[in-house]
Amino acid sequence: MERLAAPERRRNSGGYIGFHMPGHRGGHDFPPELRTALSALDITEISASDDLNAPGPALRAAAHLAAEAWQTERSYFITTGSSTTIKVMLALAPGPDGRLFCSRAVHQSVIHAAALLNIRPVFLPDDLNLETTTALLSAHHDESGRSAFLITSPDYYGRVVDLRGIASLAERERIPLLIDAAHGAHFNFAPDLAPPPATASGADLIVHSLHKTLPALTPASLLHVASNSLFAADFDDEKIYHYLRIFQTSSPSLMVAASMDYARYYVSNHGGAAIARVHEELLELNRSLHDYGYIPEGPLPRSAYPSGLAERDPIRLVLDCSCLGGGFAMAHYLESKGIYCELAEPRRIVFLPSLGQPAEDFRALGKALREYAEQFQRKGCNGDSKNANGGDGKNGNCYGDSGSSNDNGNDGVETDIPYLSRRDIDEIDQIYVSMREMPADCEGRAEPHLMLNLAAATALPLSQAVNRRLATPLIIRPPGLACRWPGEHINADELPALTELHRFFVQIDGITSGSARVLL
Repeated sequence: MERLAAPERRRNSGGYIGFHMPGHRGGHDFPPELRTALSALDITEISASDDLNAPGPALRAAAHLAAEAWQTERSYFITTGSSTTIKVMLALAPGPDGRLFCSRAVHQSVIHAAALLNIRPVFLPDDLNLETTTALLSAHHDESGRSAFLITSPDYYGRVVDLRGIASLAERERIPLLIDAAHGAHFNFAPDLAPPPATASGADLIVHSLHKTLPALTPASLLHVASNSLFAADFDDEKIYHYLRIFQTSSPSLMVAASMDYARYYVSNHGGAAIARVHEELLELNRSLHDYGYIPEGPLPRSAYPSGLAERDPIRLVLDCSCLGGGFAMAHYLESKGIYCELAEPRRIVFLPSLGQPAEDFRALGKALREYAEQFQRKGCNGDSKNANGGDGKNGNCYGDSGSSNDNGNDGVETDIPYLSRRDIDEIDQIYVSMREMPADCEGRAEPHLMLNLAAATALPLSQAVNRRLATPLIIRPPGLACRWPGEHINADELPALTELHRFFVQIDGITSGSARVLL
């Protein structure tokens, strides 16, 4: 218990600045009366609490308010996270034994749902080219009608997909369009700054994770049936609660649901002003970094969008730090200053402020980022060599350090988090791209259900696992995207790339101690 409670003690002792989910900022963005009431609300399935899997009047009224706020036909509280919500959504469409037209690089919960429901994936091009997508539809026509599109928008970096083309195609072909908009629950409440929300973009079913950007407890999720959906009658209460009882715990949390109801109230009444304030703070922070080597990818001022439609999350700070040693060393330095990011990876670092983030936190982040850049430049690690740490990664001056001694208990000694050179980072990007591309001999071989029978799989060293069907997906982390599905395989010429990713501190779920589980 002492170990698990350590983050809470660190946060409450001061000197902790979090730019990460959940959006309630350690409870500081909850009103005092809700903070006090939360533990008392940890009850379920008694007359005083109602049952989220079979809601009575109070819970139905709260869900109705959510539907009004997000302007949907119906909305459903799900307190076991969007991984559950995605399973429910895919059970509705395409349904068991159906076909799912989706990107290869989906959240792992999509693969899990496909395994449980025996759904066969058909992979769409990353750019959603309509000509290619239409050809895929023709090639994989399902007479039964059990098909669906699944699009992720926004992604982890706040980038959105222009859904208009795919929505028109889906409507014309009468195929449900599903949107994993887990990171975009706030878009509805800032129409002048945010991209068009998924709930108003021609989708039929939408997933939102409230805890990612709003003041709600983890893992708060909403499933929406869009108000203009052609399939609204098919996605009725009876079916949705049927699948909820299958995939969600039999003791769903009223405590999480109460925080969701508060998040709905907050964002409906204060969200627009809060989003505008955070957006302006981030634009100002970006301006303060202009001469320090950072390349801001978002947020961008509205004038930067030629179409007039915002294309990025207005409150997600994404910095390309490839000229400054990469995201890992930078995140380590920031943590020594008590500042925690949402995501660090070789090229980028991502910060996700809460809507209640105080102004002084943005000042502290800007100061720390400028100090880090100055330290990097003083060390002369410009990254022009093969790798900024020498051939063996041990060139002393080119290791990140944790800054000067401070109240967080760091002594400023050098760490073993090396800076990455620009060449390193470009190489990693090329590996990411090549691993996401499906080898020609893997076409049509994805079989998610294979991961359900682990007893039939054998762990083999990668050199021996080549060209054998994988029993588990391979997921590159960060950022957590699938590069191989069960049933596909690794080619011999990909082994060096997998080794390189490990050298650059990139984890691949599905590879343990240099081995992968395959079917012999």
